[in-house]
Amino acid sequence: MPFSAKNAYSSIVAEDYTDPHHDLVWASKVPIKVKIFAWLLLSDRLNTKANMLRKHIAQSAACPRCQDPHEDALYLISTCSYATQVWTSQGLQAPTSIDDLLQHPPLQGLNPNIWPSVALTISWKLWDSRNALVFRNEDHSHRTTLRNIVADFSLWVFRFKGSKRRKTIYSLSIGFTSYPQLFPKKLML
Repeated sequence: MPFSAKNAYSSIVAEDYTDPHHDLVWASKVPIKVKIFAWLLLSDRLNTKANMLRKHIAQSAACPRCQDPHEDALYLISTCSYATQVWTSQGLQAPTSIDDLLQHPPLQGLNPNIWPSVALTISWKLWDSRNALVFRNEDHSHRTTLRNIVADFSLWVFRFKGSKRRKTIYSLSIGFTSYPQLFPKKLML
């Protein structure tokens, strides 16, 4: 059979594989760049040091922040001492696995329907902070990363429609009461 785009598409779509994170990632209210990041993270396709070493791009898999010998996706968003500090500063335990990230128990008082958007925002800002260190030599404190998480989410919260937006803002403000100085006053009810 000769090659055609239709046949190629049909063979790709015909596979029975379903991504268990598909709906949580692609239905979240974060921007597309964060959805793509999440897909790469959950598929273990991020350019972490471990993946770059495996591809013979890097000479070491060491974490650029703490020099742990193996920076992989889970380490980046969870087990690195920096990531753990960011999660615990929000009253959360870091996820124990990549699959656990989106199923993780949300902040007390937070609407569970927006948890995937919050979890992806936290993970995105951990990646962003790591890249700031690697590419711009900027070593963000965990408080800076927390402020960046809140700033991004305060912009993205307007992706939630109608009355759900107010509930989201309220839920988020309750969740970040341990850091009221980080939460923008315009989002408080």
